[in-house]
Amino acid sequence: ADRAPTESVGDILDEVRACLPPEAVEQMMKRIGERIASRAAVAPSDSLEARLTTAVDFMNNLGYMARWENDGDGYLLHIVNCPYEHVSLHDDRVCSIDLTLLTHLLGVSPERTSWSTHGDSHCTYTIRSADE
Repeated sequence: ADRAPTESVGDILDEVRACLPPEAVEQMMKRIGERIASRAAVAPSDSLEARLTTAVDFMNNLGYMARWENDGDGYLLHIVNCPYEHVSLHDDRVCSIDLTLLTHLLGVSPERTSWSTHGDSHCTYTIRSADE
């Protein structure tokens, strides 16, 4: 029963892929990320560290297991679990939801430097402030 929702989402994604070109599927994933981000209370004037804390709290409330750290050159955001991790093994385009979500929450575009879908133990994003 635990995998049933994942399989259903996979079925939905299969149907979407069958009906839409790849570019439209990618745009749909980005819009989902934007929609999720719109529910977060992030002030554009907040510092990057405050935005990271808000983003991690918001994502963890959605079922992620996220944390951030300062690596001396910027920040690393680690995600050990995401709500659609099993779906991403079937189609990693769902991972663009996270990238879009983080970009909107942080106000800068993170760079994914490890990816659990591609065999890493978890996903990590490198974040530099916009003025670097």
